[in-house]
Amino acid sequence: MKKWFTQNLGLKFLSVICASILWLIVMNINDPIDEQRFVGIPVELINTDAITDEGKVYQILDNTNTVNVTVRAKRSVLDQLDRDNIHAVADLSEVSVTNLVTIKLSSNRYSNQIDSISSNTEFLKLNIEDVKQKQFPIQVSTVGMPADGYLTGTVTAGQTVVRLRGPESVIERVHLVQAVVDVTGMISDVSTTASIVLYDADGKRIEDDSIQYNISSVEVKVSILATKSVPFVYHVSGTPAEGYEMTGRITGTYDKITIAGPQGVLDTISNIEIPAEALNVTGQTDSLHALITVADYLPEGVEIVTDEEHTGLLGVMVEIEALETTSVPIPEERIRILNVPEGYEYEIVDVSGSSISVRAIPTVMEGVNEENFVGEVDLGAYFEQQNITEPEDGVYSVEASFVMPDRVTQMQRLYISIHLTKTVEEEEES
Repeated sequence: MKKWFTQNLGLKFLSVICASILWLIVMNINDPIDEQRFVGIPVELINTDAITDEGKVYQILDNTNTVNVTVRAKRSVLDQLDRDNIHAVADLSEVSVTNLVTIKLSSNRYSNQIDSISSNTEFLKLNIEDVKQKQFPIQVSTVGMPADGYLTGTVTAGQTVVRLRGPESVIERVHLVQAVVDVTGMISDVSTTASIVLYDADGKRIEDDSIQYNISSVEVKVSILATKSVPFVYHVSGTPAEGYEMTGRITGTYDKITIAGPQGVLDTISNIEIPAEALNVTGQTDSLHALITVADYLPEGVEIVTDEEHTGLLGVMVEIEALETTSVPIPEERIRILNVPEGYEYEIVDVSGSSISVRAIPTVMEGVNEENFVGEVDLGAYFEQQNITEPEDGVYSVEASFVMPDRVTQMQRLYISIHLTKTVEEEEES
């Protein structure tokens, strides 16, 4: 028996080796070594407080917090693995001076049967810097236009300040914080929640996950106001200086203005009255010029719709002119004789060259026709005042009265010479 084991020993060893190789070949054919790629494996970060406890903050660069992992193992093992079995971990307590952290890969299944496991990137890349916290005012604004006949009124926010925390370089980029509400087509007040948006100095939006907000949105209320165009009504107080009068013309830099407010309030407004105390002409020797702040005379809750022409400041001129004395000729045809005593006839003695002086401002006289000055001589009233019951033949000088046009004053009297002749006796003789 011993002889049998020792005979052809080399051949027997060779047979064992060949059998083993053949077994391996068979096994590899049935369950070969292969590779499988798992895409988008998130890198788990541990010991992050190693950075944050030092008052610093980190940012992950180049999307290195997600890796593609390749596992090399037998096909039977790979068939039992999925992406949930693959773990990628970066320990931030092991960050290098170049801000790199080695990504460690593992599998929670068949780890001892895996030939190799690798990823497309070996390191987690970080940007580490000081943390900065800063408060910014929230600028609340609107976009769009309300419906026709309406405009945007006051805009108020529930909170006016936001507190931001993040990398110093990112916080320093923040130039403007806005909350915007769209009012397109609105006809009534708007109450909504608006998201907070950050912008840099170039007006570009800043979107960075490293920024922490104490609030991400604000409650915003926008009043929507109806509009209406109304004229001005002026009231004047006082009297100009002696020898001066108002012409009656009051002009403003614009005749109407558009106001905005609640519809119910606007329905009660037909004009804007500028009160007399705002236009006081006492002692004026020239036209009064006043600058009126229109908003001072609007009801509560009503405002002015301003533009380049209508700024809310109204220039008003109350026109004043100096009185002037003018001589008006009175020809005979503009003299009427009234109440001639019965049995008498009259004749007007020559009145050529007769005139009266009147006083008025030039604006008034421009609108007066000389033919408006008609003198009346009332003989009946004259003789009654003189207690004359039987007038004698002769010439009588009687004052002519005139009805002056509005705002015209007669400055001198005009006497008309009338030759009166009794006619009754002549008729009896004949």
